[in-house]
Amino acid sequence: MYSSIKIDPVQLVMIKFSNMHFYILGLGNPGEEYEATRHSVGRLCVQELARAYKFSDWKLYKNKKTETAKGAIKGAETSLIIIDEFMNASGRFGGPAIKSGVPKRAIIVHDDLDLPIGSFKVSYGRGSGGHKGVESLIKNLKTKNFWRVRIGISPKTPSGKIKKITDKKKVGDYVLGVFPMTEINILNKIIFPNIFTSIENIVSGKVKPPKI
Repeated sequence: MYSSIKIDPVQLVMIKFSNMHFYILGLGNPGEEYEATRHSVGRLCVQELARAYKFSDWKLYKNKKTETAKGAIKGAETSLIIIDEFMNASGRFGGPAIKSGVPKRAIIVHDDLDLPIGSFKVSYGRGSGGHKGVESLIKNLKTKNFWRVRIGISPKTPSGKIKKITDKKKVGDYVLGVFPMTEINILNKIIFPNIFTSIENIVSGKVKPPKI
């Protein structure tokens, strides 16, 4: 007679999620000129994620404008994606790599001028907020139901409040400006590690998308 085997519910959740494939896309502009700019912080974050979790080398996707790296986070098979084309083409070139799976298991990492430097927020199923890269993805995927990690890049006052930039040209100059070393240190030592923890919580099922 076989004895019954009891499996902890937590183990069942881990087994369920380990069979899922997640896609993490870091938005940004390609090339050395834009490598360390504020607008490319999503790309920077995903490249650092690849190093921290020892993903495979980056390889060109079939459209030749997208690079992917393979690995696992918390037992869940994961594809990291960066695009070798400008932000407005994120949907055209990043969308097909995500469509090969399920958009609701996609995590888009990008800059956000509505959040101060030194902060980030995780959201699901929201509009683009005017971000051209996210707009492009929503249009291509025909859904906004995916995860977003929004990394703050806005300047702030000594009290921590956002310093709004209203002039359109100044906004462009600012987002395409290079991070000073003090902010690079904040990203590498504080923000990115905390983002990685949030991503672990998503792929492990500890955090679930809201019902929409």
